[in-house]
Amino acid sequence: MKKILPALLIFFSLTSFAQFKTIHSDKTVFYDKKGESIRSFIPVKVESQQIVNEDTLLLNYRVFKLIEPFNEDCQATGKGWPWTGKNIILTKDEREIFINKNGDSIIFHKYADVNDTWIFWSSEENYFEATVIKKEQETFNIYEDQVTDSVMTVSVTLKKVGDNSPLSHSFNGKEWKISKKYGFVKTYDLLNFPEDINAMLLAGIEESNIGVRNLTLKDIYNFEVGDELHVREFENSSDLKETKSIHKVIDKSITAGNDSIVYHISVLRNSVFFESGVEQFTVNADTNILNVPIALGDSGINWLPLVAHIGTAYVDYTSQSLDEPTSRMSKRYIYESLIPSDPSDSCYKLVVDWGSVDNRYIEGLGGPYNSGWYGMFSYGRELVYYKKGSVEWGTPYDLVTRVLGKKSGVNISLSPNPATDKIRISSEGIQNTFYKVFNVEGREVLNGYFIGAEETVDVNSLKVGIYSMMILNEGGVIYTSRFVKN
Repeated sequence: MKKILPALLIFFSLTSFAQFKTIHSDKTVFYDKKGESIRSFIPVKVESQQIVNEDTLLLNYRVFKLIEPFNEDCQATGKGWPWTGKNIILTKDEREIFINKNGDSIIFHKYADVNDTWIFWSSEENYFEATVIKKEQETFNIYEDQVTDSVMTVSVTLKKVGDNSPLSHSFNGKEWKISKKYGFVKTYDLLNFPEDINAMLLAGIEESNIGVRNLTLKDIYNFEVGDELHVREFENSSDLKETKSIHKVIDKSITAGNDSIVYHISVLRNSVFFESGVEQFTVNADTNILNVPIALGDSGINWLPLVAHIGTAYVDYTSQSLDEPTSRMSKRYIYESLIPSDPSDSCYKLVVDWGSVDNRYIEGLGGPYNSGWYGMFSYGRELVYYKKGSVEWGTPYDLVTRVLGKKSGVNISLSPNPATDKIRISSEGIQNTFYKVFNVEGREVLNGYFIGAEETVDVNSLKVGIYSMMILNEGGVIYTSRFVKN
């Protein structure tokens, strides 16, 4: 028995090794598509399944898609097919068949062995032949998590129907990698096969808590005491309104029923706006209470990316991607105004004149951060700095904590405006004060002290643009103004 035992172990290992499933219907899986300008994470989820003639038919979830090329009445759909195709058929003879947009079959054999070949895809004139080129243990990354598993690698080659001669094609030599435990590790857009050669890599498995997961409110508003966010908000219509704020978490608790996390957040705001044509500056300090439900509800930001939620004249959906500035996971909540066609859930015309809403949320950094417009009116809210524990990003604000009324009664002159190399400040009220100059992003670019009643500030080092000057004394702000640097 001792001599046989190793052989039996090898036999059972090989039997187990041979079973490779491309898709696990009970899991929500995320893929990272290469070749995109934004690193987006696209989910795969089977909505339902049914038995048809001893085969299992997996019905894919439907997604929101812009239709290209646009036509006058059909520019978007809430029932688009995902990259896994129209449907997936698990046959009783152990094939897994994906149906592309043209109704063609793309076939995988989960029990195939090394050097086995089969027809992967075919047309009247040509076909792709698939070959298993290896089956072995591999270590690979699922986003930032490293795992090891048995992997089957399948390569394809285009051939001519009839004489089986090889033909040139950009997919020749491309590889699919299928993990026994995790399914597709590397794949391609099966809906549009054989058109899109950008690979899709496994990035996360929701139920296994590996790699990328669906970002929810709990992840977005996941703070600790001492966390700090610096935010800029603006509105631009006939006059610009701008607010810079510092948000600091000062307390965190859980409600008695263990159903919510409650944060107390101190907020300091500095605002610049116009009143009767005169620029004003205000300071506001407050404490906000943020209540985050522990149980996930069906609010918009919790939705699985790209799954459309449709109304009579709008569609809501989310998308998930890496926020490049902060290198954190982010999620967009998108609202589009639409004119439905018939049937109302399959084809829409976008209503550009009504505007749109695009809110972005960042893991552990809150939100929404956004930009948008309504007619000639535009607005925005952007994160400029954060501190979480020992991690910092961006340039922090140095905000004023108090102000003497709306404005000092002292008449202060700033000239020339626009300025080329220097600006001159004159008034009896500026003696023994200090100044700060901010760019349009709210970052401090110059500072200094005024001693006399007339002072000169060198602005040669500033780039061309619009800047704000603030003059302060020990009591607070006494003067604010904008100037143009040519």
